Amino acid sequence: MAVIVRDDNGAVLPDPEQAAPADLWRVLRLLPALADDMEREPHSFTVAGPLLIAQYERVAELSEWVTRCTHALHDELADDLHGRQEQPGED
Repeated sequence: MAVIVRDDNGAVLPDPEQAAPADLWRVLRLLPALADDMEREPHSFTVAGPLLIAQYERVAELSEWVTRCTHALHDELADDLHGRQEQPGED
């Protein structure tokens, strides 16, 4: 069962193994704002505790998506580059 990952606007992200580089860039842009939110001084642990848990879960979710996406993009690019090196002169 695949986990549905959404961006900050609620739009569903594509499967990370099928994502395009632009999808990766969109997700990477989410991380600085999330880090800024996590860095803020908590008003109280009662409020901050559940919020931090949710933020940690969000970081883990996005990190897993980014990892899977970058591996897929890396593999695709490596296959393309190795294919071109093995078949010189074909365009």
